[in-house]
Amino acid sequence: MLELIVNAPRWLMLGALIYAPWAYGTTLPWTVNVLNVLLGVILVLWIVGCLARSSWPMIPSVPKYAALCLCLQAWWMVLNAQSDYDTNTFTFISLSPFLKSAPGTLHRALSLPAALSATLLLGTGCFCCDLARRPIWKKRLLVTIALTGVSIVMLGLAERLSGADGILWGAANQGETFFATFRYHANAGSYLNLVWPVIAGLLFAAFKKEEERRVKIFWGAALVISLAGVFVNASRAANLIALALMAVWGAWVWLQMKRESSHRAIHPAYIVVAVLVLVMIVAGVAAFGGLDTSLRRWGKFDEELTSRNPRLLVAQICMRMIPSAGLLGFGPATFQTAFPYYTKELGQEISGVWLYAHDDYLQTLVEWGWAGSFFWAIYVLGGVAFSILTVLRYRHQISSTDRIAWFAIVSAVAGLLIHASMDFPLQVPSIELYLAALLGVLWSCRSWIAKPDLLKRLEKRTLPSSRLAAVR
Repeated sequence: MLELIVNAPRWLMLGALIYAPWAYGTTLPWTVNVLNVLLGVILVLWIVGCLARSSWPMIPSVPKYAALCLCLQAWWMVLNAQSDYDTNTFTFISLSPFLKSAPGTLHRALSLPAALSATLLLGTGCFCCDLARRPIWKKRLLVTIALTGVSIVMLGLAERLSGADGILWGAANQGETFFATFRYHANAGSYLNLVWPVIAGLLFAAFKKEEERRVKIFWGAALVISLAGVFVNASRAANLIALALMAVWGAWVWLQMKRESSHRAIHPAYIVVAVLVLVMIVAGVAAFGGLDTSLRRWGKFDEELTSRNPRLLVAQICMRMIPSAGLLGFGPATFQTAFPYYTKELGQEISGVWLYAHDDYLQTLVEWGWAGSFFWAIYVLGGVAFSILTVLRYRHQISSTDRIAWFAIVSAVAGLLIHASMDFPLQVPSIELYLAALLGVLWSCRSWIAKPDLLKRLEKRTLPSSRLAAVR
């Protein structure tokens, strides 16, 4: 019974990772609500499991306190709301805050669900920090992310192959901005670039551990399909980021091969797989007929190289909004409310409704202010920096498999963070959930350190699985 209680939130977490991208990328209100309920159940069961075991969860202090500060800020802004917003009359409704002189959100109706989602997401990230300390569950997290990503790519390629004019079970005539379950191709591209490095890590780990041939073939095919999906997708930013990540991966593989060649011959499978991947990616892109859409978008690139590009204008407006946002910002999810009041002098140059700034960093500064942005940076960038320092310092006490997983996750997160400077992937709950899970693995990297004498035995796979789990 105790084992069931303890493992229930862990299995539910894997279910959440499967659900989030398949539910339209969790971009519709009802899909967000379902995800929130699922994450809430996970956190409650996690607390119950900890009480049942009479043990505290193992969460590093930095992400724990950064998450706590962010939650406190979000809920303070909601509870001390200065105003709400009437979307029918487009006017602000004054409220009675606890402290009129203190900051509070300017749109309570938007900030309340945003604060709830942020709290659940940060709590789930802390849960993943604790979960990823267990090797078997760390592997299950990564495998679930990889398999779900492959399934999403296969759906997207099927849509392109069949000439679908929308998500297969969605409304027709959705234009060229959809891919797989994502209604916006840039979000799909961000998701794919977050997933395929994890698949690449599993592939190289399979070669490193000399697993069965069918395992290598499976992950090799999954990598090829995933990369083909990235280039069939019409997002130009995702295409460029994928090319950059592939170059980084190529350099890293070459360095690993060069290092190993000093004490053993380079396995020819590495070279064969690398060549096949490149050839099959090009063949896959042509076969699935996605080049026409991508090329049409690339053909418009020179038309957008102007100082009056709407996205550049939005960025300039955000820079004017940031001083007014102050230390704690306008409040979570309030960008769409505050933005129109700073665009009057631009007239029709900025048309339509801008829900996002298409630059997550500027939007974070507007909504969360300098204090909130600082804690978000500590939580996200701190996880990457902490893992880099740990791996460099304890390199010889960390197994090669864990080093491969580390490089895969860091490259995936780096690609996402780059894309966040030109789009809004960090406003998409499914991508946020995957980022939280991967950051949980990075923050738990101290658990990878093994004693030097045992590490050699682990590399040779001489320890029984029960004792291996105890050591790692």
